[in-house]
Amino acid sequence: MDHKVISTRRLRRFFLIISMALAAILITACGAPESGVEAGDRAPEFSLLAADGDTVSLSDYRGEQPVLLYFHMALG
Repeated sequence: MDHKVISTRRLRRFFLIISMALAAILITACGAPESGVEAGDRAPEFSLLAADGDTVSLSDYRGEQPVLLYFHMALG
């Protein structure tokens, strides 16, 4: 590989790590935004569109122990 390409990749990685560290410091210093939900509270009601096109609500599973998996789809 070309030495210049390796240096550019290392520089990008360095700036990415520094940016992530600064973001973590700022979030810690400023505090996380208040969500209004505390640990142990009942989950607020919500509905989502399932893969098959049906709408699924949290209340559909009241009394059961559902597991919610969320995968953020990256763009680009």
